[in-house]
Amino acid sequence: MKRVSHALDRIDATFDEPNLVADAGLLLVATLSQRLVLQDLIDATVRLDGRVGGARPGRTVLTLVHAMCASASHIDHTDRLRAGATGSVLGHRVMAPSTVGTFLRSFTFGHRRQMEAVNGHALERAWAAGAGPGVKPLVIDIDSTICEVDGKAKHRAGFGYTHKLGYHPILATRADTGEVLHARLRKGQANTQRGIRRFIDETVARVRRGGATGELTMRFDSGFWSNDTIVALNRLNVRYTMAVRCGVKAIADAISAIPETAWAGIDYTPDGEAQVADCVYTTGKGKHTVTRRLVVRRTRFTDRAQQRLWPDRRHHACSPISTAPRSRSEVGVEPRVDGWFTPGSVVGSVRPRDASGRIAALVSLRGGARGSGEADVRSWPVWRPIQSETNRSSVMSSGDVDRIVDVDDRYQSWVYRHPVGGAALAGLIATQVGTIWGYYAPGIGLPSLPFPAYNGLLFSPASVAKDFSNFGNPSSWFLGQSVHYANGIVFAFMFAFLAYSKLPTFFPKMRSVQKGIVFGLTQTVISLGFLFPYVYAPRSGFGFFSFGDNAFGNNHQHWKLPAAVLVWHLVYGALLGLFYDPKKPDETG
Repeated sequence: MKRVSHALDRIDATFDEPNLVADAGLLLVATLSQRLVLQDLIDATVRLDGRVGGARPGRTVLTLVHAMCASASHIDHTDRLRAGATGSVLGHRVMAPSTVGTFLRSFTFGHRRQMEAVNGHALERAWAAGAGPGVKPLVIDIDSTICEVDGKAKHRAGFGYTHKLGYHPILATRADTGEVLHARLRKGQANTQRGIRRFIDETVARVRRGGATGELTMRFDSGFWSNDTIVALNRLNVRYTMAVRCGVKAIADAISAIPETAWAGIDYTPDGEAQVADCVYTTGKGKHTVTRRLVVRRTRFTDRAQQRLWPDRRHHACSPISTAPRSRSEVGVEPRVDGWFTPGSVVGSVRPRDASGRIAALVSLRGGARGSGEADVRSWPVWRPIQSETNRSSVMSSGDVDRIVDVDDRYQSWVYRHPVGGAALAGLIATQVGTIWGYYAPGIGLPSLPFPAYNGLLFSPASVAKDFSNFGNPSSWFLGQSVHYANGIVFAFMFAFLAYSKLPTFFPKMRSVQKGIVFGLTQTVISLGFLFPYVYAPRSGFGFFSFGDNAFGNNHQHWKLPAAVLVWHLVYGALLGLFYDPKKPDETG
């Protein structure tokens, strides 16, 4: 064989036909995008004015979408759309990888929410054109998946239950077509149920707006099994079937109580046998007690050699669509339920290429202008459903929810459900931070505000010498600190239950913080007008905003103590409003 005289890295491939079209299958996807007028929709909805790379976002988004349809695995692969005459069949200008990276870096959480609105509108258009279920029943699979990544610098990547570095997104897919209806990116360590209630709310709202007027059914695996999930589904009038964990004592006891005569055989693999039966189990206590029905399948090997390795039966249980107990004569229909209940099968078909880790949202962390770093990692669920829906003639339907905002929403919902605990926690945090600031006030030229020591002197005067030589000693300080915390929590209760609904706000954003600041101003008046002149230092010459000549000596900068007290209570009030901001679950986000 003749040796090659040139190294491979000196050989380049060129096309001698300028009309050659690579990935010609994109023609169908591009035609659908044009029929749905996606570029104009994105341009009108996503507002990146004034941001670098924000001009005409529609063509950049479609560049990402079409690249994903062509199996792109990172940003640099958008260059394949510029090969030959490929760009001429797409109906938009193909943007360079560096431009795509700049565009993704310009995204904030608000812009991703705008993209989510685009997804919803596009789904409505596609389903109105005939791709939707209409009045027919719609089955939606909810499942999470592990998106493995390679780079340790990937934002929020972590090790989950698979011990693989990556992300743990959650997806909602349409069972009959495989369309990705909704998606949410979560950090790798996220629990399976993280954000599921809000995710269900958003998914149901999206498909209803899209024109799905028929019966909705959702399928879940055992990772989502919880009372909160079931309550959310019942509230939305959504039917469901959900696998349960057979290791839970109540479930195990209910399964073990099924009589042998109740089991009915079903088709299974040649080297095994399977049977199904139903039972009921009870969970909760008192008024929260709930009885639900289970369909249980048990399997075992029939081959003797295999039986030696696994002699016991394995049980798999699910909560079926119908929760009413059924008679023994009706168990014969359960094989159909058992076969129908296959959650995650559609999501599993989405995983292999783009929902799994290698694509990681078209992210390239090679650095330079082409890498978009953190922003595009958190945005990948926006692009993935667009690619999924266009491939399946139903277009975009998903969006990312930022981790911080998700946690914030969950906390606000928790405060709404537990107002006493939320107010107490807010008061404790605000008091602690305010107390620390009171000791650090001399750093900006204001007098120190040792309120714990003041309270210790007030409630335990015998522990402090008459000359104040041991002012703030440990015993009085700890007593004063306890009283100080109690005061902070009591005032937090007053803020939450008496003043919160009545205090004014002046701006549309951070309304709760504004209420807290107004409340802090009220506390300042109380402190300066009553506590200092009549409680902490009675008959000492203190007066409201007149801390000049008094029993503690002359102080010509008499404004500093009122200023320190004012700032202390503004810090307390702002934190109180920040941490006590209750919202109903359907109002968050």
